[in-house]
Amino acid sequence: MTSVIVNRPRQALGQESGVALLQVLLLGAVMSLIAIRFTETAHNQVAISGQIEDRVRAQLAAHSVRSEVIFLKLSSSIEARQLDAAALELPSEGRLRVNGYGESIVWREGVEVSLQDLNGLLPQIFPGHPFWHRFLSRKSIEMEQIRKYIGVWEDIQDSDTDSWQIGGVEPVTLPTGEGYLNGYAQNDKVIRWVFQDRPDLLSELLVVSDVHGKFDTNPANYPNSLLNALFDEDIAANVISQRESSKLERAKLNLLFPEELNKNYVVNYNSNGFKLNIHVEHGAARWHALHTIILNAGNNPPYKLILNN
Repeated sequence: MTSVIVNRPRQALGQESGVALLQVLLLGAVMSLIAIRFTETAHNQVAISGQIEDRVRAQLAAHSVRSEVIFLKLSSSIEARQLDAAALELPSEGRLRVNGYGESIVWREGVEVSLQDLNGLLPQIFPGHPFWHRFLSRKSIEMEQIRKYIGVWEDIQDSDTDSWQIGGVEPVTLPTGEGYLNGYAQNDKVIRWVFQDRPDLLSELLVVSDVHGKFDTNPANYPNSLLNALFDEDIAANVISQRESSKLERAKLNLLFPEELNKNYVVNYNSNGFKLNIHVEHGAARWHALHTIILNAGNNPPYKLILNN
């Protein structure tokens, strides 16, 4: 029996060792890249989870603030009745002084609130309200154009087909193609249709009016922009100055206004409805909530959300 022994050259053995080493290094590099990728993914997931948590906490904070505002608006007074009263977070003086004319206040750290009473805004469903005519005329709009705006605006919302022009009939559609509702507006689309040819004016109107605005208005609750639009500078400045210093006596408010102004629709009390803006900042999250709220202490619950954005 013959045995054959083959001896590999030393050079070939060295080449194989080099290839194996290269493979190990490449495999190690791949594993390192995979580990780095897993680490980055984990970091991203942690960051995303943190952002979601911040957002949820901001939403919860906004919901809590809404409940607190409603509670304060429904309460004539607040008094701690339990033994550990110090543990309660009673409303601060700043919160109790929340105004009704839309000026933002700090509710707590990271939370700002503005409250606009609905009787401080011009009523979009009552275009015949005298203050609408006053507002438009002080914008230097010609009288005939004002009559047209208000006439078309009333036609859209009344139940008949008679035109605002004597002897005329309402057209089927507006020039922009929208049909006549023949019913009260449910949102701000109607005022947008009527003033679509005046975008700058429309922007102002949307700020100082609301579809849920009251016919009986309280100038003490007018936003600054509406006061300046309706009255001379000295009257507007007087009202703004007095109410910001809490010295405004609402019963004497009418004395500030011109004698020719019909005051039958001017009141000196707050209404049961308001627009509530809440802005919350928590960590990296920003949350904005807009509500229109109607209070009724006799109902359960004692309020109704008619707009919840």
